[in-house]
Amino acid sequence: MATVAKIHQDVVEEIVTPDEAEAYNRDGFVLPARGLDPETTRFMVDTVEKVFIDNPGWPSIIRMPHVPLREGQNEGVIGGEELFRIAIHPKLIAAARRLIGPDLIMWGGEIFAKPAGTGKATPWHQDCYNPAVKAGPGRAHPRSVMIWIAVDHVDVDNGCLRFVPGSGATGRIEHIIDEKRDDGILNFEVEKRDVDFSTAVDAVRAPGQFSCHDVFVVHGANA
Repeated sequence: MATVAKIHQDVVEEIVTPDEAEAYNRDGFVLPARGLDPETTRFMVDTVEKVFIDNPGWPSIIRMPHVPLREGQNEGVIGGEELFRIAIHPKLIAAARRLIGPDLIMWGGEIFAKPAGTGKATPWHQDCYNPAVKAGPGRAHPRSVMIWIAVDHVDVDNGCLRFVPGSGATGRIEHIIDEKRDDGILNFEVEKRDVDFSTAVDAVRAPGQFSCHDVFVVHGANA
């Protein structure tokens, strides 16, 4: 058991540093320098490409991609079994435990796709609208982390994620809903008067690298 514990600790130390964990607690997000190993990254890229081929007709988001498609289910994809292996990869579990503690519940997953020339923007928003995420006993806010893994090279030119540091410190911010909106992948956006967007940080990531963010930090992406 001592050997297993030490291996686990080494993984935790390797994937997210103490300074990165401190940045997460301060800013609501972090861009770890380390990512998945090359072999796992290749597996992830190949699997995601196959999922898109085997599950045609998804315009911008595949929801619950880690759930295998089964008869009688409303959600799930062909190839979900393989993507689940990525979702529970030891390095990702270690990163989440470093940032929010040892006891974890995975409550969802998505794949975002931006086809060349037609990929839509992601309006500025918080992720706290999901009713599955609740505060525990004695907490004002839920303790959470969203781990976003790059499949392609993601930078400013192709619409990388952007985070506003410290924007989730006070919890939920009012959002404006527009049911007729179709210029982005969401039909709601945070009330802009409440956020200083001039401080936004671009999450430039290489394949296999990931970002981590809290449900309350304001984030979005250009087209």
